[in-house]
Amino acid sequence: MIRRGLKVDFLHFSGMPFTGPESIYKAYSLVRQLDRYQVGSRLFVVPFGKAQQQLKSSGIERLQIVAQRRLMLKTAEALADDLKAECLITGDALGQVSSQTMTNLTALDDAVDLPILRPLIGMDKTEIMDQARRIGTLAISELPDEDCCTMLTPRQVETAAKIGDLRQIEKRLDAEELAEHLVTTAQLHRPSFLGEAAPAQVAPSAAKAVTPAV
Repeated sequence: MIRRGLKVDFLHFSGMPFTGPESIYKAYSLVRQLDRYQVGSRLFVVPFGKAQQQLKSSGIERLQIVAQRRLMLKTAEALADDLKAECLITGDALGQVSSQTMTNLTALDDAVDLPILRPLIGMDKTEIMDQARRIGTLAISELPDEDCCTMLTPRQVETAAKIGDLRQIEKRLDAEELAEHLVTTAQLHRPSFLGEAAPAQVAPSAAKAVTPAV
């Protein structure tokens, strides 16, 4: 999407406080590498562990993955509103994992009003890896880390989530308010390919798109 002319901001959900900082270092390194293709990249990091625990405690079981991805998108949309961004971008690839069925992707679209762009949607794993190798991110992506997506994963993942069920869960948890709160916890980093920069708190400014790592 950078190649197509979008100025992209990056959003990473860490499992903090229940995981270590490894996934944050990894996200920072990835954005730093991508900054060679656009100057002034910004990485927003949201500690997502407690929100995941809330979802788990609500007894949603098989819907855990889809529900937490909807919450990620709602958080991304709230951040995008602050940044004046026009769309969200995800790395979904159809059928790549059990949660990325057509039905589940439709359920994710329902979570937000902003358009969701999915530039990898028709690629398979080999094609995605080849692309990552070309832009210099593959070796970083393969580094071990404990990310939030591996936390509290149910034994079975729902492959045909019903939008009505997900909306009921979100109503009980007041997901919109939770997403707004998560944005206030975000920390801003500026991983420059040309040099390092110190982290800072979120400050609204102009942008075109937000790409959450979901």
